[in-house]
Amino acid sequence: RFAIAPDAPKQTASRMLRIMRLLIHRRKPDLKKLVSYQDTEVHDGTIYKAAGWLAVSIDKGGEWARPQLGRNNRPGQSIVPKVRWEYDLRPIFGRGA
Repeated sequence: RFAIAPDAPKQTASRMLRIMRLLIHRRKPDLKKLVSYQDTEVHDGTIYKAAGWLAVSIDKGGEWARPQLGRNNRPGQSIVPKVRWEYDLRPIFGRGA
């Protein structure tokens, strides 16, 4: 989640995604892909699109509880469709396909 002040410069969220991507690559150079989910109820994915991420699928939403993993739904949790965004690190950092 991002918390960005209303008076922050334009493109702050996309810039933050870029910086995070670079820091993750620096610390975990063997990673091949980053994945994030967008809640369609409150966002339209503009920051991911602007940062070069690819929308690869839409999950129907609903229950995210997985009791066997210790994850339960929380009150007020969104159950609307989620967009899965991916960023392939390999071409950017010269690792090939």
